[in-house]
Amino acid sequence: MRLRAHHLCCSRFWEEPAEERGPAFKRARDDIRQALLSRPEAMIVAVEGADELCQACPLCVGGRCASPRGDEDRVRKWDAILLKELGLPAGTCLASGRWRELIERKTPFKLCQRCQWKKVCSVGAILL
Repeated sequence: MRLRAHHLCCSRFWEEPAEERGPAFKRARDDIRQALLSRPEAMIVAVEGADELCQACPLCVGGRCASPRGDEDRVRKWDAILLKELGLPAGTCLASGRWRELIERKTPFKLCQRCQWKKVCSVGAILL
């Protein structure tokens, strides 16, 4: 599985309904959660740019995020900040269980303090 850092770090905690982005997006998000929570041996690579969840999102245009809440340039900055907080470079490949341990140890991230999705995040909600 290939995931952006913010999808790796945040998708487990993000509670916003996915239906508005369509069934393919919801399936992809659920698959990511399943891998992170129930398949500790699943290999996941932290990628720069569009990943498997992005490809299922109607806001991904031409392989780039076109969301009004965070375009590709902003999203890449978030990903870089999170990877720095994790102490890992883009391209790192770890088993899902290892990602989960690392993320749990580092959560909440400094980025969580200023995240615009705090209200729909179980981690962000405690920071409000």
